[in-house]
Amino acid sequence: MEAKGHDAVGTQGSVRRYHVVGALGERYRGGMVHHLIVMLALPVGCRPADEGARPHVVGEVEVLPADDDAPLARAVRFTSDAAAAVTWTLTTEGHRIEQRFPVGTDHEHVLLGLRPERTYQSTLQLEGDEGSRVVSGPDITAGPLPSTFPQIEVLAWDPDEVEPGVTLINLTVPLDGGEEVTHVVLLDEALEPVWFLQSEANIGYVRWDGGLWGLSEGHGVHWTPQGTMDRRLIRQGAPTEPTEVDVALELDRSLHYDILPTDDDSFFSLVYDSFEVDEYPLSAEEPEVMPNPQTLRDMVVVEVGFDGALRNRWPMSERLDPGRISFSSHDPSRDGLDWAHSNAVAHDPDGGVLVSSRHQDAVVSLDEEGDVRWILSNPDGWREPWASLRLQPVGDVQWPSHQHAPHVSDDGVLVMFDNGNHRSTPYAPEEELAPTTRIVGYRVDAEAFTVEQVFSFEETVNGPLYSNALGDADPQPQTGNVLATYSMLDQDGDGRNIDAGRGRLTVRLIEFAPATLETVLDLRFATDGAQHPRGVRSFRADRVPSDALPWKASGPMGR
Repeated sequence: MEAKGHDAVGTQGSVRRYHVVGALGERYRGGMVHHLIVMLALPVGCRPADEGARPHVVGEVEVLPADDDAPLARAVRFTSDAAAAVTWTLTTEGHRIEQRFPVGTDHEHVLLGLRPERTYQSTLQLEGDEGSRVVSGPDITAGPLPSTFPQIEVLAWDPDEVEPGVTLINLTVPLDGGEEVTHVVLLDEALEPVWFLQSEANIGYVRWDGGLWGLSEGHGVHWTPQGTMDRRLIRQGAPTEPTEVDVALELDRSLHYDILPTDDDSFFSLVYDSFEVDEYPLSAEEPEVMPNPQTLRDMVVVEVGFDGALRNRWPMSERLDPGRISFSSHDPSRDGLDWAHSNAVAHDPDGGVLVSSRHQDAVVSLDEEGDVRWILSNPDGWREPWASLRLQPVGDVQWPSHQHAPHVSDDGVLVMFDNGNHRSTPYAPEEELAPTTRIVGYRVDAEAFTVEQVFSFEETVNGPLYSNALGDADPQPQTGNVLATYSMLDQDGDGRNIDAGRGRLTVRLIEFAPATLETVLDLRFATDGAQHPRGVRSFRADRVPSDALPWKASGPMGR
């Protein structure tokens, strides 16, 4: 499918370089809280306070300058002569924003949803007990996005078929000297950046829930839409500066991969641990279990209350065969050989959770008590009692290989990002073909212990892709589309990224319809190879309903 509209976001016929939009207020960065607002008084034309019924704006509206990390969030301050609720309306060519704020007389508002490098004309509607008034406000200008933000290129776009909402994605760019910067951005339905949080600490998992949830340096961190850190879930003994919003967890290990909320004011996540075995295969070339004492890394599913209390702890070493391996199960880690490498936890509609175990090439369903309900995996190397828990194929089923991010769609299809690293096992090695990543959907019958492959998406608009690590695949509730994040690509459809002048790694965000395998959106995120030669990687992306945001936007959105 050819791209509709612009060749690249915000341009006619060329790829535009986007940069970074930051947060305003108190921000968490590497364990420290920084105050970013500096005040600047700008005179604006407001009606005098003695003209007509109240409320009026008294004096001037102060526009606070944008921080370099936060040019898309602009703060304002003013006083009204009577208590009033305030609605700001910001307009520029092709874009209109409304944002409502609660009743008060001393008003400090953070205006959100601005597109970069745009100047908006503003009006304020003040609604008080004695009536309402509309006054003109100052021009509000969003700043440019810094140069570390990747280029965004549209490879395909059918706006009428895309799932409604704004797109949340995190993008990490390695810098010189081993440092890196993570940008978390919201793209509106016209694919324009309208919100951003920047961090010098890596932010992996991201989710929008009254603001941004993210995993940063092993902590669960929540930022308000204004960019203020208002909660941090922190493990015991973490070597970081304490803050007033810390919640101490009953864990001595860092959180990894997910912060999966429940209906009971708790969340699931994964932590590392270690365990000892007397028997383990010598290598992938000798996969038989034999006397071979080893320390293995364990992956532990934990359920923790948002108050910090540990509710459940389910080690995968007690639920899967510690003697079964894949081609990656001898990878070293600081906790021991990386036997299972569980990398995701998701809700199972039948109760309990789904756990993806990359180095077992398996997705496991755990019930509410943490017991194994079933295992979706290739048949090689499974001993009893685990072999009896493995789903049996119905029809032609290709098993996942080093997969990520299982999610069950509203119509009951188990969707996952199948990285495709090996497509075989140490127990039945085959000649490896060129690895290909696919997005796959399975239908599981938990009572019959069967699985049927429903769809497999491999062919993008410029050919197959291969992401050897990370990745995401999210079923969408309204259209039934799947939004997939190809997180680490060193080759794209036109060959190696470095040969095309891009940084070594790129990210592709692809949305497709499973019924037809037709692509409705395909974005490439890339850096200039001369400026940032290591490129960009992502962790996951999400589509956020527009009504979950504190502002309302209108105008041509490409729909």
